[in-house]
Amino acid sequence: MQRLTDSLTGEYGCSPTAAQIAEHAGITIEQVLEAREAYQALHADSLDRPRHSGEAGEQTSLLETLGTPDAQIGHAFERAALDSLIETLDDRDRTILRLYYQHELTQAQVGRRLGYFQMHVSRLLRQATERLTLAAAE
Repeated sequence: MQRLTDSLTGEYGCSPTAAQIAEHAGITIEQVLEAREAYQALHADSLDRPRHSGEAGEQTSLLETLGTPDAQIGHAFERAALDSLIETLDDRDRTILRLYYQHELTQAQVGRRLGYFQMHVSRLLRQATERLTLAAAE
């Protein structure tokens, strides 16, 4: 798959789309995407590899951004607490929160997926987060 991608990049002058690769390989787009994921899984980056932080060209490693083990445990407990609070909401509100915050869909996209207007999704998100805030204060 990588050799075909490299070959098509030379031919097109830019990276080929999944559809172009699928057409040339005689496979489905889904199979191309699965092959890309498998390839990426085989070639993981080192946690020590320098990466740009965006501030005056400074470089840090991914390991440095993870924080201390105590901070990681704190984040795990916060996540578990949030998950238990989310479970107190009804199915619709949980779905809306997950689509918006975890899947990073816009309010309009959430609305289209669930059959609501964007403004209604906005109200439902606000109400759900208010209920979560109140539940967390208890």
